[in-house]
Amino acid sequence: MVVEDSDSDAEDGAGSSSLSSAGEGCTIIDGELEEELKKLGDLEPLERQLIRLEGLEPYVLVSVLTATASYSTITSAEFITDGVIDWTGAGLLASALGSTLCGLYSTIIFSLSILYGKTALGANNVCD
Repeated sequence: MVVEDSDSDAEDGAGSSSLSSAGEGCTIIDGELEEELKKLGDLEPLERQLIRLEGLEPYVLVSVLTATASYSTITSAEFITDGVIDWTGAGLLASALGSTLCGLYSTIIFSLSILYGKTALGANNVCD
């Protein structure tokens, strides 16, 4: 957002609304945004890394929900009726089984990545 200071035009004696060449009276970033950027710049490297690691937590949630929904599909459906295999149901079973295994795998990988990352940051902090 470009903000133009009308007082600088009045002091220059110019009636136009153009910005001065030295950039007086012009701010590229408003005050609130500048303060937020300064806060982010003041973060220690350890805090920045922790914020990045916390960004992985939604992936854990999504993978748990995927595994849970797939498992409930497996346990609730009947795939054999009157001794006849329902091939559509068998395909659904295979798909749900694969989804459950992939959801469990990704849950474990993301959880351990977060755990190991935070442990490594803590170990690095102790050594300093």
